[in-house]
Amino acid sequence: MIPPPPPHLLLEHGALDSWSPGRGAAGLGCSRLDPGEASHRRLPVAVAALPPRSSAGRRCRSGGAGVEVAVLCRSWWLQCGFGQPFRVPPWSEEPHIGRQCGRVTPATHHLSGFPWGPPTQDTEFAKLIQTMWTSSSSEAVSPSEFKTQIQRYAPRFVGYNQQDAQEFLRFLLDGLHNEVNRVTVRPRGTTEDFDHLPDEEKGKKMWSKYLEREDSKVVDLFVGQLRSSLTCSHCGFCSTVFDPFWDLSLPIAKKGYGEVSLMDCMRLFTKEDVLDGDEKPTCYRCKARRRCTKKFTVQKFPKILVLHLKRFSEARRTSKLSTFVNFSMKDLDLREFASENSTNAVYNLYAVSNHSGTTMGGHYTAYCRNPASGEWYTFNDSRVTPMSSSQVRSSDAYVLFYELASSSRM
Repeated sequence: MIPPPPPHLLLEHGALDSWSPGRGAAGLGCSRLDPGEASHRRLPVAVAALPPRSSAGRRCRSGGAGVEVAVLCRSWWLQCGFGQPFRVPPWSEEPHIGRQCGRVTPATHHLSGFPWGPPTQDTEFAKLIQTMWTSSSSEAVSPSEFKTQIQRYAPRFVGYNQQDAQEFLRFLLDGLHNEVNRVTVRPRGTTEDFDHLPDEEKGKKMWSKYLEREDSKVVDLFVGQLRSSLTCSHCGFCSTVFDPFWDLSLPIAKKGYGEVSLMDCMRLFTKEDVLDGDEKPTCYRCKARRRCTKKFTVQKFPKILVLHLKRFSEARRTSKLSTFVNFSMKDLDLREFASENSTNAVYNLYAVSNHSGTTMGGHYTAYCRNPASGEWYTFNDSRVTPMSSSQVRSSDAYVLFYELASSSRM
């Protein structure tokens, strides 16, 4: 997942709490299970959870542990991952296809160009979103064809076992990215020495190298870049590595703290860590293992920022943190975590994925904001209901979805 350190300083940067797709399902490294106008105010038809085959045809009830276990079948994930309305492909022969169904968020606007063709993950995803926003029926839409394509790409989602929402999103983004990657033939890997360059220029060079292999509309929206620095405490030599990320997994303060803020979680994620004892890396300049410090900063902020709150233990899902994390819904200013002075780091919340229950069984719901009216709605299996914005924050919040504020895009 993480490129090796520069040859002049063999420091162990370690695995980042972030993820970048584009390597296929086998190489994801995702085995960790951290469990206006009236038309603009329109809501999509919900997607019904798929019940076990023995109860096919019946609508699943919400709330029972293990009933809504197939995360990929939930309408709320489709709303959370790609905003609100979805503009369907403009070249379809269907008379209703060419129109725009409500206002489009940045994510759905840029992902609207999926062509119809043989069933693939991207085409079935587009068809599902289109059906949700154009159907005149009040019945929930079945995502069975989309689920079939997900299963082909990620066999772990076959059946109805309980799955992790963040992990599903990673597979979904990876599959969509690979199917719409503008790079048809990836160039052979080459070794280039950027270590003599200033950090800002080095980051740009590394970003360009990444786009030579991974370049899609999905990348345009979701990908950012992290800067990881390692400094030798003996000689002061600093090594920097730049890695793309699609989400950030933020640690939460230990139990005993009744409430923490999202900014506290970001500061904990980016705080300087000391590598000592058995963790001491080898400094190339010193030719010896030395005590070092490690720190993360954000080099490039994405248009859509996905923040995962680490409520589940990494090794085993034996416990869940129910700490209330207080997060901003508007004007989340993350400039203090930028590598350089940046004005493109202010975000507005547009969706929240919630997990209620325990590590043994639970239920997923989502809160999503209509981009035209600003009103919030609850997505709970086959039901979509309005809600107050004051209810958005809760101790069940698991994955937060932010979009770059308009002023930050200037």
